[in-house]
Amino acid sequence: MTFEQLRVFLEIVRSGSFTKAAARLGISQAAASAAVAALETRYKTHFLDRKNRQDQLTPAGHILLEEGEKLQAGFEAFRSRLAQLDQEHLGPLRLAASQTALRYWLPPLIETFARQHPQIELSLHEGSTTQVANAVAIGAADLGVLEQEWGESDFVVERLGTYRLVVVVGTRHPWSGRADIEWKDLPQSDWVSQQHGAAHHELFTQALAQAGLLPSEMDHIVRFPSPEAVVSAVQHGTSAAALPECAVASALATGALWRLPDVQLHGTWSALSYQGRPLAPAARAFLGFLRDTLAQEALGTHDTTAQGARTAAAAPR
Repeated sequence: MTFEQLRVFLEIVRSGSFTKAAARLGISQAAASAAVAALETRYKTHFLDRKNRQDQLTPAGHILLEEGEKLQAGFEAFRSRLAQLDQEHLGPLRLAASQTALRYWLPPLIETFARQHPQIELSLHEGSTTQVANAVAIGAADLGVLEQEWGESDFVVERLGTYRLVVVVGTRHPWSGRADIEWKDLPQSDWVSQQHGAAHHELFTQALAQAGLLPSEMDHIVRFPSPEAVVSAVQHGTSAAALPECAVASALATGALWRLPDVQLHGTWSALSYQGRPLAPAARAFLGFLRDTLAQEALGTHDTTAQGARTAAAAPR
């Protein structure tokens, strides 16, 4: 007797017919009949009485039902304990991520994953795109998360979702409260930004070129080492900045910053691993968690689409 044959028999008894059991198990009715026939041939007895087109248990069938349910419960317990054992041996997770990803996008995801896998020791490292890629390349990190796709052939890159890059100004800026500012107007303002190496800054620079604007036309008065510093400078000054929306969500919600509605584009969150090097079990578990979580979120939100994410900036308007 195989477990599959037993599973078919138990489902027939529970559902009351071969047809319903086959549908629930995703098999054909012929396959369900063959499974029961194999059981009856093996033990040289009938488990079901098929008189009057009704499938009723024979005395032997009652015994198989009673003992079979015990066997099935035992198998499920075995499978559950085995899965738990696998979880206990996942090992550590060394994750490297860009500043924006690690400070704004990943924290709630990491917190949920950590609660689900308390046995995994998490080690988090923050860096620029190049630093994250280098950490993955030399094996200092099992997995990297970036706010762009990394084009080097030595890496495996998986798109996870998209984020919106927005242009914001503070309440003291002349553009605050205005909805008529377009790409062609951007050189009229002073700008602050993050230092070179921030992927969203490169994305914005590419979008400017698509809009026919040269970097030299943009007066960047200062470049800061962190997104928080950029937000603070914009919030309390008279410069503009382009930042991922997740980095300015709180300030936008309180009215401390104003988002230019006609100036925005999209970037890509991506996972980075090294070509030819198998993912560590904990990294594989975290990547699977990200896929599942973002796929669920994609049903209700546009900017965390896990499937078919756009990899390039949207055409400037």
